[in-house]
Amino acid sequence: MTSTAKPAAFSIQQQDPLSLPDIPGGAGTIADRLYTILEEAIIDRRLAPGTHLKAETLCRRYGVSMIPVREAIRTLQANGWAVAKPHHGSYVVRGTVDELGDLYEARTVLETAASRLAAQRRSADDLSKLEAAVEQGNELVRLETPSRFAKLNSEFHELIAEATHNGTLMDVQRRLSQRLRFYSSVLPMDRVQRSVEEHAALVEAIKRQDAVAAEAIALEHIGKSKAEVSVQLPTAAAAED
Repeated sequence: MTSTAKPAAFSIQQQDPLSLPDIPGGAGTIADRLYTILEEAIIDRRLAPGTHLKAETLCRRYGVSMIPVREAIRTLQANGWAVAKPHHGSYVVRGTVDELGDLYEARTVLETAASRLAAQRRSADDLSKLEAAVEQGNELVRLETPSRFAKLNSEFHELIAEATHNGTLMDVQRRLSQRLRFYSSVLPMDRVQRSVEEHAALVEAIKRQDAVAAEAIALEHIGKSKAEVSVQLPTAAAAED
């Protein structure tokens, strides 16, 4: 007899460091700010794929009415971070092999071109930011904190897009990076170390303004990343079940 795994339930009793933060002050509605908290938690897998997003629990956790909570959950659904199951509620989305393939196909086109253009157009300030990002990556490796790498990795590739001085390319890269973070959060420490080394090689090519080498390094880097994530995705899904 087979058993159906129950989705992980969000608990307001969670006391570990990965528990959700309070709603920050500042601009935007409560629903907007709550959405940002939930989105970040989903991307970083603090809210695991398959987690049941119980509106009542979130209302109690944040001391707000049902209206902003439901609005935040609807926005998560609209942006692809949650799915609604009739008569059951909303659940954190699970990654799929098909989406991963689509993302990496788009990434290959975008980031190889961005690397080539960055080598041709980068400023001294762009180069300083990229070198600082590589050093931050080296620090994560020294401290063995791979959980922080997904966000740093996104920021690194956004800096390369920034170095192209093409506003449209930068906007597309930001959207792509956010979705890719959801998948790159499963990378093990050894892959993080290799990624940082590949980032350093890419920055060196950009530094010497070798557009051909930068494009080739980016292409190889993306291929290795996809291969590792493709292996880790089923393992992560099994652990979350």
